[in-house]
Amino acid sequence: MQDTWTVKLRDDHPGYTEVRLKRSLPGNDKYTVITVDAGKFLACYSNEIESYVLPPVRQWPPGKEDGIREFLNPSAGTAEMPRVSFVIKKKVTLRKRLLGLLKPVVESVTEEPVLSFTNGRHRAVYMAYAGAFRFPVEIHVSEAELLRQYCGSADNAYLTV
Repeated sequence: MQDTWTVKLRDDHPGYTEVRLKRSLPGNDKYTVITVDAGKFLACYSNEIESYVLPPVRQWPPGKEDGIREFLNPSAGTAEMPRVSFVIKKKVTLRKRLLGLLKPVVESVTEEPVLSFTNGRHRAVYMAYAGAFRFPVEIHVSEAELLRQYCGSADNAYLTV
């Protein structure tokens, strides 16, 4: 079983150009690692309950960006990869009728992929901001295939073992 993943950042990232990540639950066969496309992954994260979604890195409180940059610095050690859950939720759109006097009717029902973090949301958002196109995340095996379908990275060019 693989122990460490190296995620490449942009070449001009201050201090380092790659991050090392390890599993947060090593040896737990109920969880697996999926390499995700950063853009698709964060798009699904944006569907999470609004108060749980982090703002862009530049809007973080003073010191938070520096703190996560120091935390991910490979010279400080190997950080744990983000651990997530992934579900498809039904989104129902209602249409009001007759000035609200009659019950609303269902206008549409759509499926929406929703990604939630158990741990590591700052790491994930920062790595994407720092130029990572792909990175590994840990997820329960029952949700892994769904995450792979929606967010999986077909190309591991920016991820090494």
